[in-house]
Amino acid sequence: MCFLVSGPQVCAGASTRGKPLRALVIGQTRDQTDVMTDDDFEKNRRDIDNTSEPKSSVEKRFPRFTRTIGRVGLGALLTGAGIGHLTTLRKEFQAQVPDWVPVDQDVVMIASGIVEIGLGAALVLASRSMRPAVGTTTAAFFIAVFPGNIAQYVEGTDAFGLNSDQSRFLRLFFQPVLVAWALWSTDAWSWLRDKFKRQECGPQEQ
Repeated sequence: MCFLVSGPQVCAGASTRGKPLRALVIGQTRDQTDVMTDDDFEKNRRDIDNTSEPKSSVEKRFPRFTRTIGRVGLGALLTGAGIGHLTTLRKEFQAQVPDWVPVDQDVVMIASGIVEIGLGAALVLASRSMRPAVGTTTAAFFIAVFPGNIAQYVEGTDAFGLNSDQSRFLRLFFQPVLVAWALWSTDAWSWLRDKFKRQECGPQEQ
């Protein structure tokens, strides 16, 4: 199939598995026909390949290696916190369980510790295809436990060195950072965006 894109005539084959259509410029324009050298042809092919499969916005801003460090670091942080739930930091974490939770504080603390260890291990060990789902789940967990941070501030409970209203208030702003950290380090931003786009386009294609 041949068509014109801003002058040059382009020939392309069918796309497969939803991949962007790749085109090869053969050098023929509306006004003239140019004979392309092998170097020109190869340069045009590379330019088309580079623009046909754009990287995600997250990947453009942060190299993959940086995200890997962030993901492994968050996994280690969660795993350490989970172990602390079950061992030396039991009283500290119990202080963050709101009084209105209709479950024994010790049960909540143990359950959340097990979840944190599981999420931490998953962040470190998950395959690339599973990382966005793990990141989204981790972000949801951080949102779910946020009421505990609010309760610590409202009730004026001392824990983790947060012994003043100011320090407990400032701690509240760290929770959105954890949510963003989980979504960024696993590239869940792009995964969620693409998922919502597919849902929006689905009814139109039927």
